[in-house]
Amino acid sequence: MRPDIRDAFEGIRAEEALKNSTEQFVLGELEKRRKKTRSPGWKFVCGAAACLLLCLAAAGGHHLYFSPTSIISIDINPSIELSVNRFDRVVAVEGRNQDGSDFAETLDVMHQNYKTAVEEILESDTITQCLARDELLSVAVVEIDETQGEAILEYVSQCTAQEKNASCYGVTPEEVEEAHSLGLSYGKYLVYEKIAQYTDLLSPEEANNMTMRQLREYLAQLETPEGTSSQEAGTPQQGNGKGEGSGMGQGSGEGTAPGQGTGHGAGAGSGNGSGQGAGNQQGAGHQHGKQNAS
Repeated sequence: MRPDIRDAFEGIRAEEALKNSTEQFVLGELEKRRKKTRSPGWKFVCGAAACLLLCLAAAGGHHLYFSPTSIISIDINPSIELSVNRFDRVVAVEGRNQDGSDFAETLDVMHQNYKTAVEEILESDTITQCLARDELLSVAVVEIDETQGEAILEYVSQCTAQEKNASCYGVTPEEVEEAHSLGLSYGKYLVYEKIAQYTDLLSPEEANNMTMRQLREYLAQLETPEGTSSQEAGTPQQGNGKGEGSGMGQGSGEGTAPGQGTGHGAGAGSGNGSGQGAGNQQGAGHQHGKQNAS
């Protein structure tokens, strides 16, 4: 056979082999896919699993976002608290008394960065008017996450550095929990706790409706040392004094004739006091002699 004819037939056989192998590959892939999709519920199971994963991710993300890692307690009366998440966003605003609840309703700080929220609150008419009346401002930072809490405390301290009537400090979650058990914000609880060491006449409810200045002034009165208040305030003191006196007198007379003398005495005293006591004593003796001669 001529070489060129032989090459042509070999080319045809090679083409047929390629077609056969290609066909077998395609049929094999179709069979694999048929086996995978043989179960009628397979697509449903896959879809349900995907939905479940999305729900879990959404729930976890929601919990992560709305879980507070720090709390900013602002007290002046009103009293409010801002809950801050790990992303430095405000996720809750709560009034701790009626004035605080009313004030919270006027604020639009949800989901803002805490720095923006604090600035808006401190610059609000409610807070600036209180400070203009010489009220006291207290800002406590609850350090649930210590690193974040330190950064927040540093920031609010800078914001209030120019305000003479402002104080900032960090507290623990346990301390705040005790304050909330009495229905108080932490700023007011801190002063109330000291007042309770002196008197039980002030209830938590009464303290909650007082301003920070009123609470501080009440505490200052209770802390005044005993024994200095009345005299330093010019309160007069009164005292009573008493004096007593007595006197006796005797006499005798002599003459050319027998004589006899008798005498007697009497004493009386009185006293007046003006704080130390003073007594005046008076004594009087009267002597009388009589002489008879015969």
